[in-house]
This record gives sequence, structure tokens and C-alpha cells, in this order.
Amino acid sequence: MSESSSINEQIRKAQDKMKRLEYENLILKLRIFLFDENCEELTPELLYKFSSVDDFKRYKNLIEENSELKIDVEQNDTIMQQASSCIEYLRKTYSEIGLKQKIEMDITTKYIRNLKARKANLRKKRASLILLPLNERKKIIHFKVRCTKKMKKLKKLLALKDSYIKNEDQSLCEFEDENLKLEMQNNQLKLIIDEQNNLIESLNKTIDIVKGNADDYKSKLESINTKILDEEIDLTKENKENQSIFPFHNPLFDCLDKFF
Repeated sequence: MSESSSINEQIRKAQDKMKRLEYENLILKLRIFLFDENCEELTPELLYKFSSVDDFKRYKNLIEENSELKIDVEQNDTIMQQASSCIEYLRKTYSEIGLKQKIEMDITTKYIRNLKARKANLRKKRASLILLPLNERKKIIHFKVRCTKKMKKLKKLLALKDSYIKNEDQSLCEFEDENLKLEMQNNQLKLIIDEQNNLIESLNKTIDIVKGNADDYKSKLESINTKILDEEIDLTKENKENQSIFPFHNPLFDCLDKFF
């Protein structure tokens, strides 16, 4: 889409908005008149009193086109009786809304004026371009084409940059997730190592206790062995003494030993 057609589209949208604002403003004025405490009947004279001739014509057309705005005198009296308590509030509210609409309409009017000025400047530029020599016009056109190509390349590069940044962010998220998993596994390993260390410590304590008991048993066994050796020595001495008392050997004793 060329710049001129783009400006035309913007002007069309702004004019549509202006028509809608004017219509809403007219409806608003009619509502203010309907809730006026001095309004007995919606007559052309009353409308003419509060508006210009052009506004009056537009009000008349609106009333003829919109059946919702047609009001009978009896219905109007009923409405006035029911709405007498909130007339001032409604008048104030509608006046504030009307003021906002007036400001918005002024802004829209200025916007349309600026768009038309841009369009006029564009026409002047085109006219001045036509007045240039053919070589100069070709240079300008070639320069514009080069700029357009460079802009396309720049847009592609920006798109690649965005995709690269997106991929980098995704990779970073995946790396952070993997790092978090590794950290959790490391914490679990630390817990297992702590449990194993506690188990080893308890086993070492048990081994120390067993070693202590073994040393006690060993000392007891050694004392028992010493006692047995002492008794054997005593028995050997006693046996020698007995042999000295009975030096003769009796074969009968050997037979008795074999028998028993």
C-alpha cells in the first residue's frame, strides 16, 4: 500500500469517526432537551431556541428517521413527572459527556486537517519529482529501491535476531531446568552420603565395643589358661612325688587301666 492510499484510508476512518461523534452529540442534545424541566413538548421552536438553523435541520431529520426519539405530549408529561427528581443530575452528566465529545471532535478535526496537509505535501513532492530531469528522477527511484531492499534485509535480520533471542531464552530455560535437576540429584546424593557416614560411624562404634569385649574375653581366657597351666604343673609335681613314693611298677595297674 502506497503512502497516499494509506493517508486516504486514515482520512476515511477519521471522517467516519467524526460522523459518529456528531450523531452521538445530536442524540445527547435531544436527551438534554427531553429532561429539561421547562420542556412541555418537543417542538421545532424549542429546538430552534437551543440550536443553530443547521442543527435544527439535523435534529428534524433525526427525529423523522429514528422512531425511538418520537415522543407524544402525554408520554412526555409522564416522563417529566417521573424524572423531575433527577433532572439536574442528568443535565450535568449529559453536559459533561457533551463536553468530552466536543473535545474529541476537535481533536479528530485537527487530525483530519493534519492528514490532509500530509497528503498535500505528498502531492507537492510528487509534482517536484516530476519536474526534475530524467536522470535525477532515476537516481531518486534507484535510491528508494535500494532503501526498500535494505529495509527488507533489515527486517529479516531483526526477525532472525528475535528468533535467536527466543532460542537463546529457550536454551537458557532448559539449562536452568537441567541445572535444577542436577542440584536436586546432588542434594539427594548428599543425603545418601550423610546417611552412609552415620552408618559407618555407628559401625565403628559397634566394632570398638566388640573389640573391647574381645579384649576382655582374651584376658579372661589368658587368665584361665594360666590357671590350667598352673594346675598342670601342680599335677606334674604331684605325680612325680607319687612316683617317688611308689617307685615299683605293677603290671596289674596297666591291666586295670586297659580294662577301665
